[in-house]
Amino acid sequence: MKNIAPFIVLIAALAIIGIVLANWFSYRLKKQLLDTHPADESLLGLIRDLWKPGREALKWGLLLLSGGIGLIIDNFVPFDNDNSALGFGIEAVFLAGGFLTYYLFINKKNHER
Repeated sequence: MKNIAPFIVLIAALAIIGIVLANWFSYRLKKQLLDTHPADESLLGLIRDLWKPGREALKWGLLLLSGGIGLIIDNFVPFDNDNSALGFGIEAVFLAGGFLTYYLFINKKNHER
């Protein structure tokens, strides 16, 4: 784990590219919907459903919280940093827990409607 900086830079660059592409495709979809159909209430409702800013903030908040907790736990678990992937595994489990929490929360919200 000595040379983790290039790995982090690569992941950050890929994440930024992914976010930019996702937003660009979302914009193109909404623009095509508005250009091809008259703006009635059902179309505007669909476009509103495509973009939920509160859900995005919740998702990233849960991911950062669970990732931070994973890093804190990772700091207290004794293991050989050079020859073990345990730190990556601990972090992956906590990030997956954040995604699962987000999914369960959103799934519960959708069933309440």
